[in-house]
Amino acid sequence: MADQSANARLGHHDMAKTLLVLDDEPDVAELIVTAGLRVGFVGHIATHANELLRLLDSHTPTIITLDLRIPGSDGVVVLRELAAADPTKVSQIVA
Repeated sequence: MADQSANARLGHHDMAKTLLVLDDEPDVAELIVTAGLRVGFVGHIATHANELLRLLDSHTPTIITLDLRIPGSDGVVVLRELAAADPTKVSQIVA
């Protein structure tokens, strides 16, 4: 029941919940994905902005978490790129 109510709160009904994590620290990324798994999300990890953008080509995430400080990029820049590319593709972005 908890998963159904979480889906309803997120505006998703009968859809697989997908979590994309952008973080250059493997331990942090794994912790976020593990927490997501416990509530029914399928998680994918990207360690670089370009990797996240490639994941978006093949996944429609429910939630994206962004590390604001990643080598070679900036989470805020990635956030702006995501919003500009297709603001309807993502329900929630957590930075």
